[in-house]
Amino acid sequence: MGFKLKCILVEAPLLPLCELLGLEDRGLRAGGFDLRGTMLRSGFCLVEEPGIYPLFLSSDLLQRASHVYPIICVQINEGVNCSSAEKWDKGQQVWSVAHDACSNGPRHLEYSGSLPEIFEEVKRNLFAEQDLEDRLEEDGIDAIFDIPVELTERLTGYRYSNYIPEEQSHCLFRRDRPRR
Repeated sequence: MGFKLKCILVEAPLLPLCELLGLEDRGLRAGGFDLRGTMLRSGFCLVEEPGIYPLFLSSDLLQRASHVYPIICVQINEGVNCSSAEKWDKGQQVWSVAHDACSNGPRHLEYSGSLPEIFEEVKRNLFAEQDLEDRLEEDGIDAIFDIPVELTERLTGYRYSNYIPEEQSHCLFRRDRPRR
């Protein structure tokens, strides 16, 4: 099945970000949540939406919220080997990197915009790793999947596969939905 996630990373405090996004913070370990918010050691605020469907963290929301704070959005679907990262600022998508092995093949990588300087290094290193895996005929290794993941980690300190203890996460609820 694999891991599925959509999240945003913003260099901003949690409470002002919640206000901007129309979220209510019910504190640590409040039980049940629409989204999960965590302040990372890097200074970025992480807001996670479980699953892969952009129910809340939509492009429209990113566009509106990025007028206040630059935002990095990450989507992961391990089940179909898809990963993407994009940056929004001042209502515009600044850059985008996406890998979709299921639809476009194992070496697929699509990117556009004004990419961070470290992108070329990350891309070069992970394509070299994939080339080695292909020569060794190792099945199931998809280093290209990690390009958006590694890029995000280098920029924000966040990697989706690193465990964040629940007691460090705030339970966030959408204000436009009925309370549970």
